[in-house]
Amino acid sequence: MSVAQPLRRIDFDEIDSTNLHARRLVEAGSPETEHSQPLVIVAATQTAGVGRLGRAWSSPRGGLWCTFVLRPGRPFTEVSDGLGMRIGAAVTEALRAAAGPEHAPRLQTKWPNDVLLDGRKVCGVLTETAGAGDRLRVLIGVGANIDFSVTDAPEELRKRITTMREAFGAADMPTRERVLAELAPRLLAAVNTAV
Repeated sequence: MSVAQPLRRIDFDEIDSTNLHARRLVEAGSPETEHSQPLVIVAATQTAGVGRLGRAWSSPRGGLWCTFVLRPGRPFTEVSDGLGMRIGAAVTEALRAAAGPEHAPRLQTKWPNDVLLDGRKVCGVLTETAGAGDRLRVLIGVGANIDFSVTDAPEELRKRITTMREAFGAADMPTRERVLAELAPRLLAAVNTAV
């Protein structure tokens, strides 16, 4: 798979979870996931977003809630070692590029799967696989807090999270589309890097 391949996209206004939907598509052998081109599933909001260890993920409107469905261009055994670390680094790099040079240093990776902005969580990543053999796909769920207020999140999360709008201001925050455009090539490269 070439990093330059076009990205196919499925959009939802609301869905239970982009990761769960991606898994259902792969397990059903959907033509959407059999294609060699990468696929991204994007939702304006999720009703049952899933984080690491099966934790609930708050997904209010204004965030980027998406799952990339990627077919490794090499045998999975060649790319699996360190995959989570490469994906975490790729997501941080994408957010820094989208934020621009003025704000990029404020974004840091918190291993294994979070990105912090000024010490507070701004993005989480969930990497899974679905299918087997030639049908194996890497599912990379990304939840990025972009254009909403922390008061839109559950009260128990408000002291631990931030959003790009609150940290950078409405004029300086990147759009959801900008973040998505920065993520795609970096995640494709991370999945296809042999160790």
